[in-house]
Amino acid sequence: MRTSLILCTIMCLLSLGSKADSEPDTLYLEEFYSVVLNYHPIALQAGLMAQRGELALSEARGNFDPKLVSSFSTKDFKDVDYYELWDSYLEVPTLLNVDLKAGFERNRGTFLNPEHNLPDDGLYYAGLSIPLGQGLIHNPRRIALKQAAVTREQLYAQAAQVFNNLLFDANRIYWTWYESYKKFALADRNLQLIRERYQGIRSNVLNGEMAPIDSTEALIQIQLWENALNRSEIALKNSQLLMQNFIWTDSVAIEGMLPQTTIDHSNGLEAYVNAVSNHPGWQMLLL
Repeated sequence: MRTSLILCTIMCLLSLGSKADSEPDTLYLEEFYSVVLNYHPIALQAGLMAQRGELALSEARGNFDPKLVSSFSTKDFKDVDYYELWDSYLEVPTLLNVDLKAGFERNRGTFLNPEHNLPDDGLYYAGLSIPLGQGLIHNPRRIALKQAAVTREQLYAQAAQVFNNLLFDANRIYWTWYESYKKFALADRNLQLIRERYQGIRSNVLNGEMAPIDSTEALIQIQLWENALNRSEIALKNSQLLMQNFIWTDSVAIEGMLPQTTIDHSNGLEAYVNAVSNHPGWQMLLL
């Protein structure tokens, strides 16, 4: 079975003007999906859409990042040190809009403002910043975080929908290519058989065992199948051009490849259930 398939493949490629010195590669559907998702411009745009959702969430999470702040202010004039103010602290925001703060402050100078007077060695401090009556429960930072999370899921769903539509079109084109190849191989095989039959009829006519009209009918059949082979060859080349529209890389040469010849239907129902339950349109409704 494999030998006959290889022979048929080589004859098909000879008719298409392809190389026949080695067995052509097979472009499986999963490999075709991978090429489309990795190189197609629409797939790349969908990937950027998903990244935008991640960036929005990262930006909202950044409001809760700890902050290390240090400020230094000094003034001196005519060799007189008026003042030096140095304050360094660590501030940790929380979901409850309560900020934890701990730091060290040291001030000195001849003309230091009394409100900045501290011990000579400085002062360590720690405390909480709690808003009273506003923002304690529904604070802007937590609301922004929730909105960013929803935005990310929506962008994920939109990107998944773009991927699904792209793969749906790619799947349709792939099986169009598969159908065209099968029709071409069938027409080529039938033409060979009808030519063999014609040679047998012609020999019988020359031997007087059959009437000349029989060879004429067989010759007409050859011409019909030659026309069918030409039409199928054109259809195959057109399907290859459509396939090429989805292949945006030079590493895959569609003219030197063949579609897969086996189809696995064992997990069809399970795949259908998963596709329905994980459809991005349905996921967006659940957000």
